[in-house]
Amino acid sequence: MTQTNRLKVSYLAPSQALKNITVNEAFQKLDHLTQINVTARDVEVEPINPKDGEAYILPFNATGQNWTAAEADTLAFYDQGWHITTPQEGFQVWVESEQSMLVFSGGNWINLPVTTVTKLGVNTGPDNINRLSVKSDAELLTHDDVTPGTGDARKLINKKSTAHTASVVFQTDYQGKVELGLMGEDAFAIKMSADGIKFNTAMKVSLEEDKVDLFHPLKINNSDVLSIADKPVFVANVASASTDYTENALINLSASLDSHGGFVSSKNAFIIPVSGIYFVQVGIVIRSVSSNVTIVKLRVFKNETMGQPVSAVTADANITTVNDSSLLQLQAGDEITLRTTFNDANGEVQFFPSSRLIIHRVV
Repeated sequence: MTQTNRLKVSYLAPSQALKNITVNEAFQKLDHLTQINVTARDVEVEPINPKDGEAYILPFNATGQNWTAAEADTLAFYDQGWHITTPQEGFQVWVESEQSMLVFSGGNWINLPVTTVTKLGVNTGPDNINRLSVKSDAELLTHDDVTPGTGDARKLINKKSTAHTASVVFQTDYQGKVELGLMGEDAFAIKMSADGIKFNTAMKVSLEEDKVDLFHPLKINNSDVLSIADKPVFVANVASASTDYTENALINLSASLDSHGGFVSSKNAFIIPVSGIYFVQVGIVIRSVSSNVTIVKLRVFKNETMGQPVSAVTADANITTVNDSSLLQLQAGDEITLRTTFNDANGEVQFFPSSRLIIHRVV
């Protein structure tokens, strides 16, 4: 045997003359094939003035005095002349132009396969939280046309339980602005944040009811709109049980829900945010504080104009409870108030704080 099995380095023959030539050629080949580093693998034309140490993986259509006859994917080393070497299975090469490691497998140069690692960084360093970190202008996740796959491309994010979170967060300068996914529940939601700390729900898709809830404030063509999640839009209780109300008295209200900020406490009025049909509900707990038995009609006033009666009850010294409702066509900007109307102008009544006004938007 005159050469080594793998790298084909020539042995010295017994009593060989000019041993230094054989030894030097062996050293030269070892220098080429140890820790292989090439400039590129897409240079098609043989360089005119190469420097000692330059190396390339030759492409299929390589041309030049020494390159034309060489087979594709062979290694070309320049060391006082071009030396062409056929790679063997498992050769590994660092490609400077791509900043990547290749391995020769199955007759082709492929990216070095990566087995399981605890952290991985692409153009940046990973950490114990972001164990996969990538710095790039774009990332591509595409279907498998190599194996080949089915043509589908599904990306999965799996969380441990309903109470945990599986989401995607969009940031500006590392400050979260939008989060979408399953956050602390299994209903899909989109949340918004101005400061990256407090996130407000903008949309939620319910699993049980198969519906989409849109959360205020919402605009279409710069106009405020309401949504399913805005129903009811206003809930208020009577402010005090000690107030005596007479004929045509304005009811003092204390808002407990005002989704669009429409309640004006100085007027005890709710300003309608969007034109539409509204369902007005009134539940009152009342008693007369005068000697007369008084029939009380509670009316909704629109812009201080007599409106729809929503409740009528006979009030005496005993506590009386009644619930009533009505559908009203209202316009954006209408001021809604509650007033009393008596059949006895001298009557007086008190409303208990459990008395409530609820306004829903229907359409």
